[in-house]
Amino acid sequence: MAQVVGLHNAAAVWSALERLFSSHSRARIMQLRYQLQNVKKGSLSVSDYYNRVKTIADSLAAANHPVDDSDLILYILGGLGAGYESFATAILTRTDPISSEDLHSLLLSHELHLDQFRTTMEPCSMALIATTPPSNNNKGQHPSTNTNRASDNKPHDSPNRGRGRGRGRYN
Repeated sequence: MAQVVGLHNAAAVWSALERLFSSHSRARIMQLRYQLQNVKKGSLSVSDYYNRVKTIADSLAAANHPVDDSDLILYILGGLGAGYESFATAILTRTDPISSEDLHSLLLSHELHLDQFRTTMEPCSMALIATTPPSNNNKGQHPSTNTNRASDNKPHDSPNRGRGRGRGRYN
């Protein structure tokens, strides 16, 4: 109220309030646009990520700055991350347009597929680790501590050690 104290007519009060709230609205719109451009899926589920992006877009629409559906799709695809590169490429190269709701459905299907792939691969990789026999070259040693070299297998008291191949056995 301190901003309107001392103003003498309704037009001046209205003008002061408009300036006050429009600056906050502009700042809020810029903040929302920034959030929309930088939102990342990270460890969120697809549903949580989609809802976060959609909430930001809905807030912009409520502030009379709606986000076009094709732009919303680009923002969603841009924040998915490396695990969704092939998915994003498939969506971006489509000839027919896709709605953000259809994209959400496809993302849910893709997430389910990725989860099934991960759970299928984990037991197989663990079984491979558990059933791989140790090498005979380094019995009882960790693979990184194996220091055997071909020269270590030869006796060190050989009279020809360090002389190269030469022309004969004792030259």
